[in-house]
Amino acid sequence: MILKKYQNKFVLHVTGRDVEEANYDIVFDAEIYSWNITDEKVSIVSTVERQSILNLFEFNYEIELQVKDIAEKTGKSREATSQIIRTMFMAGEIMKGSKTGLYKLPAPN
Repeated sequence: MILKKYQNKFVLHVTGRDVEEANYDIVFDAEIYSWNITDEKVSIVSTVERQSILNLFEFNYEIELQVKDIAEKTGKSREATSQIIRTMFMAGEIMKGSKTGLYKLPAPN
């Protein structure tokens, strides 16, 4: 088991021979000094660049952003951002928004 911090949240990564590999969103309860699972399973993004893009959405599934806005906020070129967005779209990490050129987070299952 590995505990990591992502987007101001803690994620417990579980892997092993006798268990199914999974990531769990957890929080620390200071009153009882215990960790608690808040979500069934969460996915972890593979690169810092992808994570910085997801951070812009702030876990809000209604926010829709254009590539140029994402590029400006992350400090990357529009071309590089467009390529990362395309990769994230193909991986199911983001989806197309309500209008052409907009992207948003997919709703959790």
